[in-house]
Amino acid sequence: MQFSTLPVYQAPVEIGKDPIVSIAHWDDAYKSFEAKEYKKSLIAVLNYINPDLLKKVDTSGDVEINQSHGSAEVKVSITDTKFKISAPFLKIEKANKVALMRRVNEINFTPLNLAQIALKENVLWFDFECELALCQPNKIYEVVREVCVYADDYDDEFIEKYKAEFYHQVQTIPLSRANEEKVWKHFQDIAEQHSQYLEYFEQKRWRGSVWDILVISILNVANMPCINGSLRTELAEELYHLYNSNIDGDYRIDRAKNYLKNLFTKYSREKFIANAYGVEKFISLKFRSSSKILQNEFEQSKERIAQEINDGSHFAAAYSIYLLLLRILYEYNLDEGHKLAITQALEQAGGKESNEALVILQDIYVKFLEGTIDANKPKGFFGKLFG
Repeated sequence: MQFSTLPVYQAPVEIGKDPIVSIAHWDDAYKSFEAKEYKKSLIAVLNYINPDLLKKVDTSGDVEINQSHGSAEVKVSITDTKFKISAPFLKIEKANKVALMRRVNEINFTPLNLAQIALKENVLWFDFECELALCQPNKIYEVVREVCVYADDYDDEFIEKYKAEFYHQVQTIPLSRANEEKVWKHFQDIAEQHSQYLEYFEQKRWRGSVWDILVISILNVANMPCINGSLRTELAEELYHLYNSNIDGDYRIDRAKNYLKNLFTKYSREKFIANAYGVEKFISLKFRSSSKILQNEFEQSKERIAQEINDGSHFAAAYSIYLLLLRILYEYNLDEGHKLAITQALEQAGGKESNEALVILQDIYVKFLEGTIDANKPKGFFGKLFG
């Protein structure tokens, strides 16, 4: 293997789809809120979050929604005066309650900002309610995301560490046998490539490149749509630490190295597949994207990448753009045109010498900076063949 080439990118198996947001609903939510039509504004926010939520719901009177999000069961209630969202979290009758409630208090302080975890008859609930007049669209979007994401994220930690129990049986969508084979093979390919690049970069003592391959490997696993359960939570935690510049750089690298060594050497097929499945979603875990949002995201790295190119550091510049594209796939719920443009660029650049790869990656980078990529119209057959 030539390590002057970029790592090969393999598009993951697509399992289900995130709820697709529509900016038109967001505009309606703001206009209705400013007109003091608070219930109408809330309904628009929910349609923005997930258009399927209200398809079979009569919104002329009080509104009730029960919808799964991963392992959580999310309940929303809208009356003429109040909005309420709750999610029964875990049963703690047999749990280590002292340590568990200490952890609950920590979570209620941070990262929770609006919702809180409350104890009701040996069941932990995520809860939030407020008057309709206080239901500003951004606030409601954030509290819905907060309840859904953290109710789904923390259950595995509480079960493993404190012996809590699921409130209800988790509804999962198992992979077909063929897809099991594909995702396991993909995982093994990522592991093999990671091991080879890591060994080479460490021999060269290229600390920055070691960080690069750690992030690339974690993102390649995390970007597989079927990854759920405790594995998804672990990967998110490792990414948080790797990108946290307030933490010592050597500590971040050593932590991620140890984590990936354990992941790639000790995760059996059975354990991996136990964390690979589809789930129903109330809200996308990823942030909404648009041409303007992505343009701003690319703008943030413009000076650094330009400096790398001007200094003749084509290897560094190619890795910078490659990493940025992988992170965009991880963080944003992309329109089809944007997603296709990114995955094609990664596939074309992967495995190529850094100078050649940079030409491909710089082209897509500039197009995103200029906002010239069509978000809504994926390329047709010949476009896919000839780029």
